[in-house]
Amino acid sequence: NFLLLPARPSDFANQSDWHFSWKTPVPRNPPCHRKNASSKISTMSVFCGPLWVAILVLWDNAHAEPIGSQNKYPVFELVDALSYPVIGISVGKTQHGINHGFEGGLYFKTEDGMHHLFPSECMEDMKQRAWDIHMESHHWYSPDGINNWTQGELIYNSSAKIDGSDRRAAIWAPVPIFNPDEDRWNLFYVGYTCSPGQSDGAIFRIVSSTPGKQGLSGPYPPENATMILNREGLGGPTEAWEGYQGTDSFHAWQLDNGTWMGFYGSHDHTEEWRVGLVTAATLGGPWERTPWLNPATYIENPEGIENPIVTRLTDKSYYVAVYDALLHGTTVGITFSADGVHWSKAQYVDVNSSKSGCGTTGMSGIRTPQGLVPEPERCAGCYSMLYTGNQDGYENECWVLLRNTAEARASPSV
Repeated sequence: NFLLLPARPSDFANQSDWHFSWKTPVPRNPPCHRKNASSKISTMSVFCGPLWVAILVLWDNAHAEPIGSQNKYPVFELVDALSYPVIGISVGKTQHGINHGFEGGLYFKTEDGMHHLFPSECMEDMKQRAWDIHMESHHWYSPDGINNWTQGELIYNSSAKIDGSDRRAAIWAPVPIFNPDEDRWNLFYVGYTCSPGQSDGAIFRIVSSTPGKQGLSGPYPPENATMILNREGLGGPTEAWEGYQGTDSFHAWQLDNGTWMGFYGSHDHTEEWRVGLVTAATLGGPWERTPWLNPATYIENPEGIENPIVTRLTDKSYYVAVYDALLHGTTVGITFSADGVHWSKAQYVDVNSSKSGCGTTGMSGIRTPQGLVPEPERCAGCYSMLYTGNQDGYENECWVLLRNTAEARASPSV
C-alpha cells in the first residue's frame, strides 16, 4: 500500500507539490486535520479541498479505532504486587555500592525466557555531587523476573564531571534494542552536561561490539557513541515545548512497514514533563522530529509523562506504552496505539505501592516503569512490569503483574 502525501509538512502551503511514498513513516496532516489523531472525517473543515478529503477518508478508515468494539481496546488491571523489592537495598547498596538505588532503563524478556534489566544506577558516592550525577548501568538478568537477579557486565560509568565539560557527565535511561539489519544490539541512552546540575540532555547510540543476539552485554565502547538527537537541531529544529533539560528519555519501536518510531521527552522546569514523537527509516537514523504530532497532550493534559516504554501486545493488535505518570500519585500511566503512531488518552493503574513495600504514597514514591513483559504462563493477557519505587529514601526495583482484560476475554482458556 502507498499514500499520496506532501513531501514534508512545510508543503501544506503548496498542495500542488506531491510525491508517492511506498514507506511513509507518519501521515503528514494538513492544517484542517492536525494534532487530533482520534478525529474523524466529519470534524474536518469544509475548506480542505476534495483531494485532501479523499486521502484522509482512506487514512482515517484504515487507521481509526473500530467503532463499536471498545471491548477490544487494551484495559489493564493489577493482578498481583509483591510485598518486597526484587532488587532492594540489601542487594543494590550492600552488595554493589548503588547507594541511592535505581531509576529508569529497560526491562524485557528474550526468546530463551530470560528476563533482563538495564537500569540507571544512582551511585551517590562522590563528594559535591548530587545523587543523580555519578551514574552506572549493568546488565542484570533473572530466570523469571522475580528471583535471583544477578548483576552482569558493566554497560557504562559516567564521568560525573560538574564543570560543564562533558556531554555525558551523567548518563541515564539505557535502552538496548536489537537491530536485525545490523545483526547487533544498539544501546541508546541520555547524556547530560552537569554544571553542577543536569542540562542539555542528548540521545546517544552505540552498537554492540559483539554480533548477534549473544551481544546483548556488549561491550558498548563509549568512544563509538554517536549523537542522534539534541537541542542544537540534530533530529530537526527544537520544538517550543522542549526545555532546558534537553532530551530526557528515548525509546523506539518498529512499525509493520519497517519504519521506526520513537518517544522522546523533555522538561522545562515547570510542573509539566512532556513527550513527543520522532521517526526514522532505520534504527540507526537519521531520526527526525514529527512536530505535527508533538507534544503528546492528546495522551494527557497537562502532561506529566516521563520515560514511556513501548511493548507490542502478544496478539500484535496494539502497541502499549507504560510511563511514569508524575501527576497521578501511586499509578503508572498507560496509552495504546493500533498503528504505532497515534496514541490514546491515558489510563492509570494503581500499583498498590503503599502496601507492597515498594514505594511510598505520592509522586516521590512511584517512579519509572521499565517495560511490560508477556507472561502467558502466569495468566491469560498478563504482563509483568518492573518499576522503581522510593521507600525510605532508597529507590528499589519493584515487580507487579498486570492483565490486559481484552486479551484475557479473548483467550480460549477464559
